[in-house]
Amino acid sequence: MRFLAVLCAVALACPVAIHAEAITVSGKGEVPVAQVTKKDLPSANHRALAAAQGVARADAITQALFQVYGNRTRLGKRADGVIRSTVDHSASMILETQVRTADVREGKATVEVVLLVDAKAMREYLQNSLDISLTADAENKLRIYVLSYTIEGMDVDRAVPQVLKEEVTEDQKNVHSAAQASSEVKASAESNAAR
Repeated sequence: MRFLAVLCAVALACPVAIHAEAITVSGKGEVPVAQVTKKDLPSANHRALAAAQGVARADAITQALFQVYGNRTRLGKRADGVIRSTVDHSASMILETQVRTADVREGKATVEVVLLVDAKAMREYLQNSLDISLTADAENKLRIYVLSYTIEGMDVDRAVPQVLKEEVTEDQKNVHSAAQASSEVKASAESNAAR
């Protein structure tokens, strides 16, 4: 009974993590530290580390975007704008942030982060806010498989038949017109048989 109470408490404490489709991505950021006096050096280092963490976060969100949608080529001419907009609106997509390293050396602040990103929220943002179709590559394409089965008896592996050939039809009109032609031939054959 106590275990059930603890499990319910954990489930209520982190509902986002339970329902999210999470992906893990990492990013790295590097920013030069501003030239300041020795007295102001700690605050300059702090500002540089914060800026480097922002760059690392943007890098990680870009990696997540590429995993969810595709690479820069698939994004096309809008790539820079889509990446910038997704990074700007990514606060609700980030489930967890972990800073792996944060260091200032030789006048440069370097930060590496690991993010747990809600892929479903990112897809919804791309579709609803940026009007990007995630199925654009698959639209108007129909995949046809010709499978082999024996007529008599059972195949060795009936659940996974051998694929003899695979065709990708770019225009579904061809498929519909072939089906219509097949039905017309069948109707013609039935009318000839009735005579």
